[in-house]
Amino acid sequence: MRKYNVLGVGHALVDILVDITDDEFHNISLEKGSMNLVDEVRQEEILAGVQSIDSTLASGGSVANSVIAVSQLGGKAEFCGRLGDDTYGQFFRSEFEQLGIQFKNPLSKGSQTGTCLVLITPDAERTMNTCLAISAELNEHSITKEEIQDAEWLYIEGYLLSEKNTGCVVVERAVEIARECGTKIAVTFSDGFIVDGFRPMLDHVVDNADLVFANHNEAARYTGINDDLKAFEKLKTLVPNVVLTRSEKGVLIHYGGESVDIPAFPCEPVDLTGAGDIFSGGFLYGVTNGYSVADSGKAACYLAMKVITQVGARLHGNLPKFWQEALSA
Repeated sequence: MRKYNVLGVGHALVDILVDITDDEFHNISLEKGSMNLVDEVRQEEILAGVQSIDSTLASGGSVANSVIAVSQLGGKAEFCGRLGDDTYGQFFRSEFEQLGIQFKNPLSKGSQTGTCLVLITPDAERTMNTCLAISAELNEHSITKEEIQDAEWLYIEGYLLSEKNTGCVVVERAVEIARECGTKIAVTFSDGFIVDGFRPMLDHVVDNADLVFANHNEAARYTGINDDLKAFEKLKTLVPNVVLTRSEKGVLIHYGGESVDIPAFPCEPVDLTGAGDIFSGGFLYGVTNGYSVADSGKAACYLAMKVITQVGARLHGNLPKFWQEALSA
């Protein structure tokens, strides 16, 4: 029996959500609705412009969000990432402690924690500026064999594969150790640009993976097949277990030799951020805690529906209660 259901490896970011007027937004000189990757200097400039505006903080990052969902549902999780020894790093570590998530890496002195500044204007548009900072500097010393062998699943963030001398290094080491100690490997493709731009390393991870999470766009790019069902069948020949999410069409799952098609729960979306993250966290929680493939997929779909009907990637409310609501629906 392993100590943890899931060990996530990915970017450790603090989400900074700011409700901002159109006049305030105009003064920052950003394109509304854009998603920008910025350096530390530019992020500090933008943050200085919104210091007087009320903001909400939440620890996050793609796989970090999934690990949080595992913990909130009652599972046992750990996370590998890097934080700076600053206000945001201290906030992230403190919140993970409160959530009961194991986080072993110390805060890096003199370094800036990665942040995602989300500016929300009155028209509900979200303009996002992400500064990876120290979160992009994982290395072979960032993860230990003990951490990996303590977990039933190693869950890898595809975004790490874009970082040749950092993310790729830690992923390659983690995969090697996981294979040695019998820890199962899951990977999320994260984004179409990872599939297109970093295919050799992604292929290496997929070749060693026990489970792949991909959305329609990522699966189409990886297989070269635009039809969901045919892409799903192709992925099944490459990986023992596959989850293909399809937004309002639901999700296709092949797990443990069983294939299921789970319909989406209808809703009026407010913010699509975090749907895939909470789905994967919910699914991994389910299959590591005695739930069937169908029930795990159904409940994870319900959580994804819940998160897109609110603002922010972190689902508010009682997740175990939502889980039971899904199973009784």
